[in-house]
Amino acid sequence: MILVSDEFAKDDGKNYRNRITWTQNSDGTVRQLWEVLQGEKVVSTAFDGLYKKQ
Repeated sequence: MILVSDEFAKDDGKNYRNRITWTQNSDGTVRQLWEVLQGEKVVSTAFDGLYKKQ
């Protein structure tokens, strides 16, 4: 699943969007990757986590 935010402006005057992707892995875990985009370019990673059952 992929969610993408509307554009927003930061203090630097540039526009950005958030893109959060959840990927189910073959071992049953789920990766959540939260990226900050400027246009289509990834400028930073806000979060990169792995979820697994206990």
